[in-house]
Amino acid sequence: MENMSTNRTLYICNSHSSSNSQLNCSNVACRAFSLLRGLMLPILATILFLQLGCDSNSNNTIKPPSNGLIREWTVMVYMSADDADPRYSLEPDAINDVNEMELSGSADRVAIVIQIDRVAGIDSSNNDWTTTRRYLITYDPSYDRGSRNPDRTIRSMLIAELGEINMGTPKALIDFVKWAKANYPAKRYALVLWNHGRGVDDTSPYRVKGSPHIAQFGILHPRGVIYDDTNEDFLTIPELGYALSEVKPIDVVAFDACLMGMVEVAYEIRNAASLMCASQLSPPDEGYRYDLWLGELKFNPTMTPSELAKVIVEKYVQSVGQNFAVAESAVKLSEVASLASAIDDFANGLRDVADKYEFELANARSETTYISDMPQFKDIYDYAIMVKKYVDDQTIHSLADKLIQRFRSAVLINKLSGNLDNFNGLSIYLPSPDEANITGSGYINLAFAKDTSWNEWLIEQRR
Repeated sequence: MENMSTNRTLYICNSHSSSNSQLNCSNVACRAFSLLRGLMLPILATILFLQLGCDSNSNNTIKPPSNGLIREWTVMVYMSADDADPRYSLEPDAINDVNEMELSGSADRVAIVIQIDRVAGIDSSNNDWTTTRRYLITYDPSYDRGSRNPDRTIRSMLIAELGEINMGTPKALIDFVKWAKANYPAKRYALVLWNHGRGVDDTSPYRVKGSPHIAQFGILHPRGVIYDDTNEDFLTIPELGYALSEVKPIDVVAFDACLMGMVEVAYEIRNAASLMCASQLSPPDEGYRYDLWLGELKFNPTMTPSELAKVIVEKYVQSVGQNFAVAESAVKLSEVASLASAIDDFANGLRDVADKYEFELANARSETTYISDMPQFKDIYDYAIMVKKYVDDQTIHSLADKLIQRFRSAVLINKLSGNLDNFNGLSIYLPSPDEANITGSGYINLAFAKDTSWNEWLIEQRR
């Protein structure tokens, strides 16, 4: 470009020359102008590039693919690593998982964006920042999962430094998803919720501060998912349903968290997403293998939501399941209302025969497959099987069969490893009547409890 600029300058100067003296004088001026032009053009070009290529309001966000194609997928990972208890902190696992994501990285047709909140005093890597950040995940092959001392440096593009954000509020989740959709538009969206999860367990790790977003749901002590220890807050299940309803539609919602594979959770988000990936159990700390399923998506970006959900489930069980007993399922949320209706009919049928079969129903509940660290969470499919086994009543058998049929229609895929058996994809809150905590725990605030008679059945069990 310098030669072209010089040639054009000399041509212009010479065309205006009328004498040798004028030519010499003009040459001096022209050379000075040429030098100035040679310096200014790259600067002007750079300014023009920055103005055209970057939007000052988008925090250096990468725009849609330059080839004119619409991005197929945007994967959004909402990571609360603000986890202060050194005995249970998942912050080191969060750093590892971000490095796994970088082994795949974003591409023209797949964008991977995260919002990650950290905490002081647990993991000192990456300069030990403790605030909340947004990253566009970019390719970096340096992380070696098999190494005793892997390079855990996050090299992705830092999009925004947000300061301390309370990740346990609906607003924080809503803001993240809206930002991701606005800046990384795609045909399809996947949202991963990353942190601890406790399903509908009502034991609170800290007393809720009574902030308006909690009070509006009338909930005092329920647990759910996404815990923020700095702010002592978390997302309850009704809050989660509210947040997702504000950012719908989402094609796949995946819980990289414990115990979220529950009927009540699926019902709460049924109108906001198409598919839900979750575990009935408490997965090991390492959680999903992001390099594997994101790598598959990057290789085949046109996969459907059902195909992606299956890949998430299969890659997790195939990899992590080699060393741990794990369970993971994908549920078709469009079928969950029908399943809930069948559970409602089943519950009312059980209420009708509660006196006649009080011992048999207690035995059915006791023999139903349950979660070892949460015995009140039981497999709803297996419960229907056990009720059929113990209760000799044709009407109850028909209601149980309908529940089983609807359940099979709702579960897209269910995978197990190790010696696990009779975990079929969804649990339900099923305590004994003396253990049931319905009114004081917030369970009655769940959409499932409001729309079905399940909570009434829990209270009316005879033993």
